[in-house]
Amino acid sequence: MIIDWDVEAIILELNKIKQAEGDAFETGWNTVKCKEDLYRILWHTEDLLDKCSTYTGEEELLRKREISKTFKALGGKK
Repeated sequence: MIIDWDVEAIILELNKIKQAEGDAFETGWNTVKCKEDLYRILWHTEDLLDKCSTYTGEEELLRKREISKTFKALGGKK
């Protein structure tokens, strides 16, 4: 298999959308579209993940993510 995508480039593009969404010089009329784009990307990604196979170690990866989210929600910096 040839991997011809760049995860870091995708992340940078997503960060650009978030940056535009938080632009204090724009109106909510414009910035809401950015958030809608992020939701569309999230939902599409979730739909794709639902169609993927399950792999060894995947549960551990998801568990670590949940722990990290909980830690951040409680005021941690991780």
